[in-house]
Amino acid sequence: MQQSRTVSAYCVLLMACLWLSAPAHASDIDVDQIGRLPAKLFEEGNGLPDPTVTAVAQAPDGHVWVGTMRGLARFNGLTMAPVPGPDGKLGGVVRDVVATPDGQVWVSMTGVGVFVLKNDAWQDIGADQGLGAVNALRLRWFPANGSYRLFATTTGGLAEWADGRWQARALPAELAQVEIFDVALASDESQSLWLATFGQGLYHCPLAQACVPVTPDVAGPRFFEISSVDTWPEADHGHSVWVGSYGGGVARLHGGRWQRFHRGNGALGSDYVHALMLQDIGQPQPQVWAGLRQGAARLRGGQWQALDYLTSLSSTRTRAIGLGSDAQGRPQVWLGTDSGAARLRLVGNWRTVSEIGSAGNGVWALLNEVGNDGHESLWLGSDGEGLARYRDGAWRTWTQADGLPHPTVRSLARMADGTPDGTLWVGTWDGHVARLVGDRLQVIPTPWPKFEREAVSKILPVGKNEAWIGLRQGGVAHYREGVWRHFDPADPGHPQRVVALLQTGSGSESVIWATTVGRGLAVYRNGRWRFHGRAQGLPDDSYFGMTLLPDAGGRPVLWLGSQANGVVRVDISNPETPRLVTEPALPASPNPYTYGVVRDGAGDLVVCSDYGAARWRPLADGQLDVMRFQRSDGLPHDECNAGALHVDAKGRVWAGTIGGAAVYLPRTPTQRPFTPPLSIERLAVDGVALSVPANGSVLSLPAGTRSVLVEFALLTGEREGMNTYRSWLEGLDPGPGEWNDTPLRQFTGLPPGSYRLNLEARDYTGAPALPQLIAFEIKRPWWSTVTAMAGYTIAFLLLALGLLRLRERQLRWREAELVKLVRQRTNELESRSLELRRANEELTRLSYFDALTELANRRRLIERLQAEWSIGLARGTPVAFALFDLDEFKAYNDHKGHLAGDDALRVVARRVEAELRKPHDTAGRYGGEEFGVVLPGLELPEAMAVAERVRQAVMHADLPHPGSRLGQVTISIGVAAIVPRAGLSAELLIAAADAALYRAKQAGKNRVEAAETLD
Repeated sequence: MQQSRTVSAYCVLLMACLWLSAPAHASDIDVDQIGRLPAKLFEEGNGLPDPTVTAVAQAPDGHVWVGTMRGLARFNGLTMAPVPGPDGKLGGVVRDVVATPDGQVWVSMTGVGVFVLKNDAWQDIGADQGLGAVNALRLRWFPANGSYRLFATTTGGLAEWADGRWQARALPAELAQVEIFDVALASDESQSLWLATFGQGLYHCPLAQACVPVTPDVAGPRFFEISSVDTWPEADHGHSVWVGSYGGGVARLHGGRWQRFHRGNGALGSDYVHALMLQDIGQPQPQVWAGLRQGAARLRGGQWQALDYLTSLSSTRTRAIGLGSDAQGRPQVWLGTDSGAARLRLVGNWRTVSEIGSAGNGVWALLNEVGNDGHESLWLGSDGEGLARYRDGAWRTWTQADGLPHPTVRSLARMADGTPDGTLWVGTWDGHVARLVGDRLQVIPTPWPKFEREAVSKILPVGKNEAWIGLRQGGVAHYREGVWRHFDPADPGHPQRVVALLQTGSGSESVIWATTVGRGLAVYRNGRWRFHGRAQGLPDDSYFGMTLLPDAGGRPVLWLGSQANGVVRVDISNPETPRLVTEPALPASPNPYTYGVVRDGAGDLVVCSDYGAARWRPLADGQLDVMRFQRSDGLPHDECNAGALHVDAKGRVWAGTIGGAAVYLPRTPTQRPFTPPLSIERLAVDGVALSVPANGSVLSLPAGTRSVLVEFALLTGEREGMNTYRSWLEGLDPGPGEWNDTPLRQFTGLPPGSYRLNLEARDYTGAPALPQLIAFEIKRPWWSTVTAMAGYTIAFLLLALGLLRLRERQLRWREAELVKLVRQRTNELESRSLELRRANEELTRLSYFDALTELANRRRLIERLQAEWSIGLARGTPVAFALFDLDEFKAYNDHKGHLAGDDALRVVARRVEAELRKPHDTAGRYGGEEFGVVLPGLELPEAMAVAERVRQAVMHADLPHPGSRLGQVTISIGVAAIVPRAGLSAELLIAAADAALYRAKQAGKNRVEAAETLD
């Protein structure tokens, strides 16, 4: 029986692979299959009402609507803005959200109702409109004849929205009390419905016929708690049905035949499927996305891929999946999880393909090649994890057990030796060279010494059975037909620390170029080495990667990655006197410590550095358009590796980083198909939100209007933090302001008059959006008109006459009033005495807290430190004190503005407070951007651990910081600890922590530094 089940599972998998696989060339590497999608997680710190996301949908205007366990939010590319809805009814548990093609947003709220946003107004369309239940369990729309059909499922019910009401459909009696979790409308002419029920399984409802249950006839785990269902049009003009279940994995039904995908047959990592989405990728079969109890998975090209590389999501539940796109129409997938909403970019330049070696220094060497058999292979040399190859959809690794002399591979090359494909040569740490023979590696005897700091950094084949070898410590060696010549680095005329090698010319005109660390660019010609560095007019003495790229005039130019000067160009027309090229000027490299530059298949330059990569695209005017890339763009790490930059025959660029390997996909420059939309997010007058006037109409504001606030956003769908804005209020500003990254304008105290607010925006590429205009007028107050002034005069005369007549009467009762007044004043004095006492108590409380951060102020912080010092002195227990401030905070304020700086201080304060032991520890604002933390009872190592948690918590707040080299807000911390004793004071701790903070700043910031021992 067990064998039968195994064979059955194997057959199911084989059938799935044969049915789903439809690549153009089975032997090609499918980058979308092997690649890991760049993802960005949005959490409570980004404005989500709650981290548990239950639904997500993108509207046609580019906004993304996110439902959570504590309310609805709308994402505009920068923040998740809570949407309370009418009377706060959208502030509870969101069951589902859909956005229909007409721009309407439909929301189901658990226990509250169903609502639709239409023409900027919310309408309740729940039970009173025929739904038959308080709220819907699922909302689904399907295209139909140029419009759409909208369905809602409930417990025991199914309804369709038509003619402004819900029209119920008759269902079998056995479903009367059953939760119907999903509905799907067949994508063919049958127009039949499929229902996902909890406990009763899958139901099929043919058009104008009764619904009937459908049960899989293929063995597998339980399959009656169905969570989701969808259909797909098939080539036979019918449709297939995809089903997700709790406990039963995923199943597909087509032509009466079932296929099952679950943990038992190795397809999925969990059998609990919460959400299912089918994505059209232009192939006969869809790309299938599954939200699981633990993480998510996708089916592409017949293979299920667990998205376990999304480390922050791999162990959390994925409740919802939504398909969206950026402003250019490139698809994106949103995952709603218990940890927030994650956006996955499906189309982009960079893809991580492997994290091999990430426990060490990642990937040192790459080689992409196509063999004579037409099969494409990707070879990776890793730090500590051996040699890896990806071929025909599978990885294969070679370690020391396979003959690899060392687990760290530093270089790879294919040596021509007369065989059809040649032989793969592998250079390793310790200075070994091996070749792959069959499935094993054989060490090649070499003449240089082997030791642990040695490595074969470069293998350069130059002919049949001929190669040059670059060594990390041992200089250069030449190999030809089994004969070695080693250029001993002990000879000052020979190179020593070689990174890269390149040959120009051939025969007697052959020249070998070598980049070195410490001796610049080395040249071997006519049996002699020459060196070119600072002394010879080059800007650096240390170079890494090297690429030969002729200039516009055809002159040979070496493009070098340097240690301190970014990309350096050298004209080698005359090998005896290489000449530095400075014109036209190059853009700044992502980091001066640059490892190399290559040209991709689209003619763009790809630069890899110690901190990020960049694309330099030549423009018609001779300038270079710059696009920078970091981990958020798909790189496995921001730090590249020397010698790990390779361009394959398709023009793709493969890069090794300390976090693994990635591929850059060149895109041929084309005209942008869409203009990114500029959206006015909020218009508020005196704190009251108003609708934006349509069709250029003028908004009339009442006299006495105190403030006008306009918030806006550029809905690019990617790199929103790099968008820039400017505005111009006609009637106040002399002209357009400077471009900045602040998407709001606020005006206070505007005098009466007519105004026109012009809004402009540019995306990260500099492409402008269509400008927006808001026209408004502030009316004059009634009291400033001529009629009102005349009325004032008449009123004044009448008032004077009345006062004269009242004078006599006032004198008569004044005495009585004085008596009353004395009595009243006495009562007031007693009341004010009580109020004064309460006010003094409140002032005392406020004097101990900082109003901005709601932490203790400096006075309270020092008092608490002195109190803990006294306790420690009496008990002999330690006291620790941490002092920290925000790195480059002045630059943050200069870029973001002081309001944003205040917001950053509040976020930091909350992050710090969350990491402390309550109620023992006390955090306070020491002054400006400086904070202190009193840590009673902690020795220095324990206090350092608390400080490290605080530092990481602030860094994980992911506050963008354009003025910081890390691109986000960080802190530096100084920590001191001591057991108090007589003769010392608490000020000693403060001074020691301050000194440690200074050392943390000097050591590069974003770190924790311990104080020196306190005597």
